[in-house]
Amino acid sequence: MNRRIIITVTILAVVIILVAYFFLSSTDSLTKITVNPSSLQKTAGEDFTVTLDVSNVRNLFGWQSRLSFNPEILRVLTVVEGSFLKSGGSTYFNHIVNDTTGYVLVDCSLLGEISGVNGTGVLVSIQFHVKSAGSCDLSLSDTSLIDHSEQAIVHTAVGGRFTSGS
Repeated sequence: MNRRIIITVTILAVVIILVAYFFLSSTDSLTKITVNPSSLQKTAGEDFTVTLDVSNVRNLFGWQSRLSFNPEILRVLTVVEGSFLKSGGSTYFNHIVNDTTGYVLVDCSLLGEISGVNGTGVLVSIQFHVKSAGSCDLSLSDTSLIDHSEQAIVHTAVGGRFTSGS
């Protein structure tokens, strides 16, 4: 009886170790939307560009995201569709900039009966002008990724940080 318990506990321990190993080793392959670069510093009067990048995505057909910032510090100059989704075919691209509240809302989707895009790439480039000194988060919210079957793609969103001197 003791031998059976020892074997069962040993097998259970090995299974737990293997599951933990595969879970931890696969966390780098999770789908993410990230602000790139994640941290930057410029002075008042300068312009800079950040991109929203997607990584490790499968079958991406459409996406949406809101990037929030401090409008006392930053002003949006341009919003340009990235090359990632366009690599799969024709796209619909739309954005709304609110420099009063401080956000950019962007959405994009492929057009037609086609498969989604796989991999890693740039979703959008956003150029800012630094109005004044200060620091603010470049926060991502309302993010969604959908596949060609209109099913949500599980992902994480990682914002960034901006700092300006005078």
